[in-house]
Amino acid sequence: MLPDAEPYTEVWLQGILDALCDLSSKDALTGLVNRREFERRLTELVNSAKTDGRQHGLLYLDLDNFKTVNDTCGHAAGDEMLRQLTTVMQARMRGSDTLARLGGDEFGVILEQCPLEQAVRIANGMREAVREFRFIWEDKTFGVGISAGLVGIDGSESTDRVLAAADRICYEAKTKGRDRVQVYRPEHHNDDTQNADMSMVSQINHAFELGNFRLYRQEIVALNAADGDTPHYEILVRMLDRDGHPVPPSAFMPTAERYNLLGSIERWVISSLVEFLAAQCESGAIPRDGNQQTSAFYAVNLSGASINDASFTDFMRKLINRFNLPRGLLCFEVTETTAIANLTKAAALMHELKTLGCRFALDDFGIGMSSFAYLKYLPVDYIKIDGVFVRGMAGDPMDHAIVEAINRIAHILGLKTVAEFVEDASILEQLRGVGVDYAQGYFISKPAVLLGADAAEPAELERA
Repeated sequence: MLPDAEPYTEVWLQGILDALCDLSSKDALTGLVNRREFERRLTELVNSAKTDGRQHGLLYLDLDNFKTVNDTCGHAAGDEMLRQLTTVMQARMRGSDTLARLGGDEFGVILEQCPLEQAVRIANGMREAVREFRFIWEDKTFGVGISAGLVGIDGSESTDRVLAAADRICYEAKTKGRDRVQVYRPEHHNDDTQNADMSMVSQINHAFELGNFRLYRQEIVALNAADGDTPHYEILVRMLDRDGHPVPPSAFMPTAERYNLLGSIERWVISSLVEFLAAQCESGAIPRDGNQQTSAFYAVNLSGASINDASFTDFMRKLINRFNLPRGLLCFEVTETTAIANLTKAAALMHELKTLGCRFALDDFGIGMSSFAYLKYLPVDYIKIDGVFVRGMAGDPMDHAIVEAINRIAHILGLKTVAEFVEDASILEQLRGVGVDYAQGYFISKPAVLLGADAAEPAELERA
């Protein structure tokens, strides 16, 4: 044996151990700190804050619309985008901050010795950098955003509670519209939040038991004479509490989604509507025209919960075969962001249900970070132009130009257009001028009871 063999072996072994230790703390894809190491460092920081009184921050980040890249270009593209985004985010951080990939498209940032005001500035800087970033893969260009939850660390809470608060506040950022930083305020977000959720879950379950869901319809009017007498409606669901008072959708829908109840609500809505429409057809109120597709439609909102439910197609097939509705009478509305976030499954579901005679509308179009290119994958019949642009088109040339452009391209693609949130005569006149096909809003009509005569009056209801 060589004289220095033994020390050489020791050095070599130590190198291997160091490498393994490094691998155990790193994310293999991005090279960032992984969740295990992130939580270890966070625990150290939380514990130190209890004794030294220093302020720190925890930033929880969830990418918006990242799934689109995987669905359209594959996971190799998604992986490369995550690597590039890592560089983008690191450029807006301080040297003392720790960026970690927590899993999938979720990231965490430990902001050491960072007052809350400074943490907000850093978080918004990262958000803006990600929003401006464009990922190019072959002939496609993608944009993403981030929803961020920010929690201050002062040693008053355990690591688990800090992480739970960050996760919860990040989810709140998503529900409030995405692409934003939401700050956790202990005085506003404590155990009462979870208690409120549990109370709402109980109310939703009681609503099923007591039959306290109600269907409303809001008229959608045709702006051309050829289709003027045909009924078109969007169907809205409302819930009554135990005392029979209306509960706004914004109060129960997020909770229903969070606790996996939204799919059940949507199935109730669809089943109830189909039974109603079948009865209308039997009475002659809705005419049947052989196998011809009717120009009338009743539109129902469909969430990601139903799109991702493998049994939903079978549910619809059985329902439609049982009641034999006229083709085209039932229309599903899917928001642009939901469709893009679940592109593959949304496209497959649309193709399946269109064979059963259903139609589809892409809702809130123009507000997301997508483009008309996605319409190649989505066999929709209608585009609903987001109310953000419609409301301002009478006074803002930019909004007017956006509505006009969406309408023109939709017509080139053979699609009908619906303008949402039509709230006065001047907007309606502008829509007629650019050739939009349909209009919907409180100026046209307020929601009216479809099923449930004892339900609340439309004036008491939140706008759709």
